[in-house]
Amino acid sequence: MAKALGPRAELQGGLDKVYRLASERFDRDGYSGLGADAGSWLLEAMIRNQVDTRWEEIWKQYLTGAGDPERIDLPGHPFLPGGSWQAMRGLLGMPESADYWKRIARGVRDFDRRLLRHGYATLASDPNIIDELAKTILVIFDWWADPRAAQHLLKGLN
Repeated sequence: MAKALGPRAELQGGLDKVYRLASERFDRDGYSGLGADAGSWLLEAMIRNQVDTRWEEIWKQYLTGAGDPERIDLPGHPFLPGGSWQAMRGLLGMPESADYWKRIARGVRDFDRRLLRHGYATLASDPNIIDELAKTILVIFDWWADPRAAQHLLKGLN
């Protein structure tokens, strides 16, 4: 329901409050109080209802593996579900600004560095860098089907 409700600014405030409460509970008790479905729904609503950049650090946390950077197979966030592709969706859902594509390119680069630093660079690795980067970048082109998205991403990488 949160995908369709508005106005987005008010909804983002409410979602932020839910996220903060779950985060405080996780820090205090070791669990967020959100079940798997509620965590997924909260994440989806957060991705789709961003009007500012307040959650950018959450998306970066997914990409850098703040919980355990050496475990690519684990979720990148302590209590929200998903991996690097969820982070990319979060970055893509942020409002467009002058440095929008730079942020996305920086996210891809952060994830690439994490994979390289922790030894996932060979094809024998599971997961391996090619598969994970392909999944992450595919999210960008699913979100922005316009061919110019690739040009914008390349400009952001430079």
